[in-house]
Amino acid sequence: MRSASRLDDCLPQHIRYACQYWVHHLKQSGGQIHDNDTVHEFLKQHFLHWLEVLSIMGKISETIGLIDTLQTLVQVIFIFILFLFFSFCEFTNVLC
Repeated sequence: MRSASRLDDCLPQHIRYACQYWVHHLKQSGGQIHDNDTVHEFLKQHFLHWLEVLSIMGKISETIGLIDTLQTLVQVIFIFILFLFFSFCEFTNVLC
């Protein structure tokens, strides 16, 4: 477990908040994910970075629920969902 001061030095509070709650805010705003929109592009570039931050924060167990929520916001991106699923499996070294 990382010390709180070390975590604050490496990951400021606003970054931790954003990583933990952005999916919730997107859902509450009524947002949806479409091919090549801002959220889709963000996830294509930073999905594993996001998972890494959640892992460092000790929140990796919450990612399944977050990904499930993202899936409910997706508009016909089945192949992208498979990409997220297999990226998660690779990140966690789980055979899916």
